[in-house]
Amino acid sequence: MKLQIIGAGNLATNLALSARDCGHEIVGVVSRTAAHALELARLADCPWSTSVDAISDEVEICVIAVSDDALPHVISTLPRRERTLFVHTAGSQPMSIFDGRERMCGVWYPMQSFSKQRRVNFKNISCFLEANTPEASERLRQFAYSLSDNLYQLPTPQRQMLHLAAVFASNFSNHCYTLASQLAQQAGVPFSAFLPLIDETTAKVHQLSPLDAQTGPARRGDREGVAREGRLLQGQPDLMAIYALLNRSIEAAERERQRSIATPTEGKQL
Repeated sequence: MKLQIIGAGNLATNLALSARDCGHEIVGVVSRTAAHALELARLADCPWSTSVDAISDEVEICVIAVSDDALPHVISTLPRRERTLFVHTAGSQPMSIFDGRERMCGVWYPMQSFSKQRRVNFKNISCFLEANTPEASERLRQFAYSLSDNLYQLPTPQRQMLHLAAVFASNFSNHCYTLASQLAQQAGVPFSAFLPLIDETTAKVHQLSPLDAQTGPARRGDREGVAREGRLLQGQPDLMAIYALLNRSIEAAERERQRSIATPTEGKQL
């Protein structure tokens, strides 16, 4: 397909390179910053512009891969194109943000963390789709399927909840790595020492539910151990509050798990 990309950040960069590798034609990159547009255009070997007016009538899909706060303004400036499917990539923004501006519109939300410095394999990414017409839905499905094997049709309310869940699974867990790195630095240990632990923790949830994979003093009900570790954070009130809150949440989840095990399910009479 003829693909136009608005944006030149982490997702836009990964998308442009992967889409080109899958045989799509990148007909142009648009970014409000000329240097960013030029950088991505060189990688994707395509024209670039700082104006959405550069979007041709021949474009089959225009992917708007910009930050959530920039999305309303970008959409408000789009030219109307009868034959182009416009899709945004924001998990937390509704499809209705297009508000009838385009004949065909939708959402293509790839649930992944992207960085310019690291290429990702779209084939393994779960992608969530929504479109406003059957024609738009089929075109979006064909495009998304060329990139990923894991596609889901998901309307806005469920996708927004999914995005919130992804924040917990990715953004918050990564921030915990940052906090761990700071504490490790106080102990004189490099963060690289944590990588085997992080890898095993991640690998376990491929085989166990996160609830069953949980370990640690809070899961064991070791209140004394939790309190002893908590005292090490005296003088760091923010970390102490995070530590206490997460331990209470783990304890509550474990109590609920134990209740579900102890409560017998009713057998079905044959």
